[in-house]
Amino acid sequence: MPDPGRGRVGRRVGLIVVVVLVLGAVGVFAVTGRGGGSGGSAKKSAGVRTTTVARTDLSDARDLPGTLGFGAEQPIKAGRKGIVTWLPKSGDTITRGKPLYRLDDRPVSLFYGTTPMFRPLGRAEGTDSNRAEGKTDPKQGTAGKDAAGGKETDKPDEPKRDTPKQDAKQDPAKPAQGRDVRMVADNLKALGHDIGTQPAGTPQGEATWTPALSAAVKKWQKAIGVPQTGVIEVGDVTVLPGEIRVGAPTAALGDDASTTPVLTATPTAKAVSVSVAATDIGAIVADTPVTVILPDGTEAAGTVSTIGRSVERKDAGLGAGSGPDASGGAKMTVTVTLDDPGVVKHLDAAGVQVRFVTETRKGVLTVPIGALVALREGGYAVQLGDGRLIAVKTGLFVKGMVEVEGGGLEPGLRVVTTP
Repeated sequence: MPDPGRGRVGRRVGLIVVVVLVLGAVGVFAVTGRGGGSGGSAKKSAGVRTTTVARTDLSDARDLPGTLGFGAEQPIKAGRKGIVTWLPKSGDTITRGKPLYRLDDRPVSLFYGTTPMFRPLGRAEGTDSNRAEGKTDPKQGTAGKDAAGGKETDKPDEPKRDTPKQDAKQDPAKPAQGRDVRMVADNLKALGHDIGTQPAGTPQGEATWTPALSAAVKKWQKAIGVPQTGVIEVGDVTVLPGEIRVGAPTAALGDDASTTPVLTATPTAKAVSVSVAATDIGAIVADTPVTVILPDGTEAAGTVSTIGRSVERKDAGLGAGSGPDASGGAKMTVTVTLDDPGVVKHLDAAGVQVRFVTETRKGVLTVPIGALVALREGGYAVQLGDGRLIAVKTGLFVKGMVEVEGGGLEPGLRVVTTP
C-alpha cells in the first residue's frame, strides 16, 4: 500500500513548481513588454523639429492710441472793429472768396495764403481814404481858393516854400510792394479776375501794386456787394492756408469783434492726432508711412504729416509703456493723414490705433526664437541636425523671429527648433 504522507508531499512540490513557472512567465512577459514600450518611446523622442535659416527684412513696430478728427480748433480773430451781424454754421466748409462772417453787415472773405493783411492796399502809402477817392478835407484850404468862402485868392492858406524837402513830398508815392501784394494778386487771379502783368524787377515771391490790380479789386468788390473803392483795407479779408471747416462760434450776433475771437476753424481733411512721449519722438520721422487701425479692425494706410514742436504734460494712456513717462510726462503731438480719406467718410471722430515702424533691418538672416540655444559660457547658438552647435550673435527680435549672425550660417540651412 502506498504511503499517504509521501503522496501529499509530492503534490505540494508539484504545485510549487507550477506556481514558480507561472510567475516566471509573467515576469518575463512584463519585462519584455516594458522593454518594448521603452524602445518605442525612445524612437519617438529621438525625432526633432527643424526649421530653415531665412534671409528677409525685419521691422519693429509700436502701436499707439490716436484720435481721428479734424484736428485742433484754431480761433479766428477779426482784423478790425465791428459788430458781428452774421456767422456760418458749425460744420460748414468755407472756400476761397466766400464770407467767413459779416461785420457791420459787410462780408469778411477768406483768402488763401501765409501773409496776413497788415496794411491797406490800393492807395498811396501815407494817404487816407478821402485822398484815395479824390476828396479833400473841407477844413483844409487849397491854393487859389479861400477856405471859408470858396473865393478866388492870390495866396494859399499856407505859404509854400520851394525847398527840396517840399518838392519830395509832391512826388507821387511809390506803389506798394511785398508778399501781401502777391497774396492779394494770387487770390484775385484764382477768383477769375484779370490782374494784368507785373513790372520788371519785382522780387521773387512779391508783387507790386498796379492800376490793373486796383481794377481787379473793384470787380471783386462788385461781385461781393460792397462799395467799389479799389482799396482793400485791413480786416476786409481773413488770410488762412486753405479752405476751413467751421468749428464752434465763439461770438454771438451783436458782439463787438474786437473783444473776442469770432469763431474757431479746423482743416477740412480728417487726420489722426497721436500723443507721443517726448523721449520717443526721435524714432518718428515726417513723411514716413504708418498703419491706422480703425475701430472695426480695418487697417488703412497713412503718412506722418507733421510733428508738433510744442511739448505738453499729459496723463499716460494706452501704449505709454514703462519708464519715466509711464505715469505721465512730456508729450508731443504727431499728426497722421490718411492716404485714402474715403475710408473714414462715415466717421467724424473716433479712437484708433496707429502702428509706427520704429526700426528696420533689411536682408538679414533670421530664425525662430525657439531655435536659440543658451550656452553655458554665455551667449547663444543654433543646433544643426547632427548635433553640432554654431555660435550666433543676435540682433532685432520681432514677433517670434530673431536676427542672427554667425560663421557658417546661410539661407536654407536647417537648424533645430522647439515644437
